Amino acid sequence: MGSQSILVFFFFRAEQEVDFAHKKWRETKSDLHLTAVGCSARSLRGNAEKKALGRTSEPRR
Repeated sequence: MGSQSILVFFFFRAEQEVDFAHKKWRETKSDLHLTAVGCSARSLRGNAEKKALGRTSEPRR
């Protein structure tokens, strides 16, 4: 009977670690997604500002 309880303990422990790893992966994945969205928004805004500056600046001689 003692060996069965040890197996149950190890199985439960492994299941907890898998859940934790999956949760961390999901958090990391969402952070990466937010970072990518933030970067693309920033570059779009930067491009829009460059175009706006280009239109309002005096013509080059």
